Amino acid sequence: MKPEIVNFYMKKGGVHITDEMCSVYDVSRICNHWPLRICYLLNTAGINDSILYHSVFPEKEMRRSKLLEDIGMDLVQPQWDIRSELPNLNKKDKKSFTDT
Repeated sequence: MKPEIVNFYMKKGGVHITDEMCSVYDVSRICNHWPLRICYLLNTAGINDSILYHSVFPEKEMRRSKLLEDIGMDLVQPQWDIRSELPNLNKKDKKSFTDT
């Protein structure tokens, strides 16, 4: 006999759908040096972002991978700006900061 909370959890279809959506574009593959909890939060944030974007702009076609890329760039941009201003940064790295 399973506890009541387990049976309640198993009736939640949204959990399975979220797990399936996270497995398609799983950010934990590309950031295994971060704490795993952060990767789970980014996965869920990506799904929420996709749902909100498509509910606000139903006529626009945007792939979830592009939305995840945008989230990632928004997260690193402040650090990117700080690093690009370092005087001792070599020219090759400085160029890579300005190219994107």
